Amino acid sequence: MREVVVACELGPNPAPISELIWALRVQRGLRVRRLHLLTNRYGERYLHELHLALDLLREVFGDAPALSALLYALDGEGHRVDEDLTAGESAAWMRARWRNLRRAIADAGSDPVVFAIASNRERSVLTTGMYTLLARPGDLCLDVRVSEPRVEGARANFFFPDQPTWCADEQGPIDPRTVEVSLVELRLPQLRGLLHGDALASYDAALAASRTAVADAERPEIVVNLAELSVTIRGVQVPLTASQFLWYAALSLARAHSADGWVAGSDTSWLSEALELSRLARGTPAWTPPSTVFKKLGGDDLALDDSTYRKLRSKTRSRLKDFCEEQHLLHRELVIPSSVKKSVEGGVTTLQRIALEPERITIRPRGYGERSLS
Repeated sequence: MREVVVACELGPNPAPISELIWALRVQRGLRVRRLHLLTNRYGERYLHELHLALDLLREVFGDAPALSALLYALDGEGHRVDEDLTAGESAAWMRARWRNLRRAIADAGSDPVVFAIASNRERSVLTTGMYTLLARPGDLCLDVRVSEPRVEGARANFFFPDQPTWCADEQGPIDPRTVEVSLVELRLPQLRGLLHGDALASYDAALAASRTAVADAERPEIVVNLAELSVTIRGVQVPLTASQFLWYAALSLARAHSADGWVAGSDTSWLSEALELSRLARGTPAWTPPSTVFKKLGGDDLALDDSTYRKLRSKTRSRLKDFCEEQHLLHRELVIPSSVKKSVEGGVTTLQRIALEPERITIRPRGYGERSLS
């Protein structure tokens, strides 16, 4: 039977904790070996009921979880904080929750940690936010529910369905075996990988680091591989045809090595540059004329004319839009080529560019993207 560690808050009703322990064992085959509890003087009054519930679990299963030293919220001077009505008190409780979850993770080792919603829901739900930053693969965030309203709120001495004692409220006895306990798994994003170094050491450090990490994560990176005719965005390859790759490579080169990155459809210089750099990177002989190269490499019946550029711009942009939607990329406007129309002598031309910062665009193999236009 797999062992787990539980971290939660002990409030005026310890029953959700014993219900959780019972349900994990009976329904999921998980044995809770230790409880890490955060509490205050109000929850501390009900500690004897928790010990009673653990004794009943021990009577049924032959064992019960060990209880770590109770953790309390402390202010800056080390005094216990029992309320969370002010900003200072709330901050003390958030830091205490963080410490409790951290010590549970340290204690668990390779075993899963259950982030339990087992106390005052308005307060315990704050644990879910910390789950997103602290949880490792395999850790769980669980809410405990019961089918019988009469046993909620510590009114009937109900601890779990198999308890060897009956329970009752003001309306009369309740057979505990008729009460169903459900574990509701809260599937939440796990952002632990965004934080590095000492960022997880304290709640304040994690809060600051997560803001920076999320901001950085929103900024994609583009890698254009001229030898492999491939484009990757945040490490995932974009499914482009060879001709679409060449156009995107031309836009990437222009963005990385020109003043503003705008490329007109009538301007073949950056496309010719992409063709030549790709030839050098691939170690293939020179191929002329450019129109023949473009047709051969792209595998399309294309010619270097206005109609071709219009189709290429449209199809490349459409392919990038589909990719960004499939990958759920943020700030997709930075990698999908943007278009503007500009009046020129003799008519109107369309310009495109990649808006992403040049320092986030990498041309490989290294050095080829630095070649000057011929």
